Amino acid sequence: FRRSGIESRFYKSTESSFFDLAIKSVNRLLEKTGVLASQISVLICASSTFDKNAPSLACRLMNSIDKEGTNQDCFAVDINSACTGYIYAMSMAVDKLRANAGKDEKKYAMVVTNEVFSDYLGNSPTSDILFGDASSATLIEIASQEQENWCSIIHSFHQGSVRDPKNSIVIYNESGTGKMTMDGLAVYDNAVKTISRSIRETANIHHLDLSDIDQFILHQANKKIVDTVCRKLELDSN
Repeated sequence: FRRSGIESRFYKSTESSFFDLAIKSVNRLLEKTGVLASQISVLICASSTFDKNAPSLACRLMNSIDKEGTNQDCFAVDINSACTGYIYAMSMAVDKLRANAGKDEKKYAMVVTNEVFSDYLGNSPTSDILFGDASSATLIEIASQEQENWCSIIHSFHQGSVRDPKNSIVIYNESGTGKMTMDGLAVYDNAVKTISRSIRETANIHHLDLSDIDQFILHQANKKIVDTVCRKLELDSN
């Protein structure tokens, strides 16, 4: 806990499936917002632990919530971008909505992230605590042009570990028996550098000083990484 800030992790029950987690988060979101499946024009699912190659999770979810089968023209796709899957999916969903603005009566996009890492843990007593099982569903609606202030900056880290050419995070898929390995120190160093650079770039694009920004929301659960970024950017971690 001292290093990661993580007090506990959640894992799905043996009775629950990968799809069960995803459909529960989607149904809860639709119930909370009152949005209908027929109003969704974009559905993007991000995961590193998909249970099937095909049909896609996005298509299976739409099939489940679109009871009457009327939303056949929904843009439904899966992506695998590891830890940055949510960020990539959000960026893609917003860009797709913006491209369709004024052309499509369906005004919502849904992003679903779904992970079942418990099937791949067991190799590392130090890094396994960082990974669990969870699902989230996010609904996106584009504001009017007068209100919109959108900027997306995405960097890809395709060289593997910053210390050697081997991959820093690998999930081996060997008929369900493969386990995950991670070079934690390499991931930590790269995360701190990339987050700090992205924050500075985004602020510069909008001609802002970091002191002008009230709140930073990081897609990062590791307390040590967040605290280090705050020190690097001279921000109050509180």
